[in-house]
Amino acid sequence: MRGWRSAKVSTIREEFDEINDSMKVSSSRMKNKVGAQKGAFIKMKQENIYIYQRECAECYVPIISIK
Repeated sequence: MRGWRSAKVSTIREEFDEINDSMKVSSSRMKNKVGAQKGAFIKMKQENIYIYQRECAECYVPIISIK
C-alpha cells in the first residue's frame, strides 16, 4: 500500500511539472505576441506622424500681403 501511494504521488508531480512547463511556453509566446503588437503599434504611429508631417509640408502656403 505504501509503495502504491508514493508511485501515485510521483505521477501527480510529473503531471504538474508538465502543466507548469506548458504554461511557461504559453506565457513566453504571449510575451512575444504582446511585444510584436507593441512594435507594430509604434511603427504605425511613426508612419502616421510621418504622413502628417508630409501633408503639412505640402499644404503649407505662404501668405503674401499686397501693399
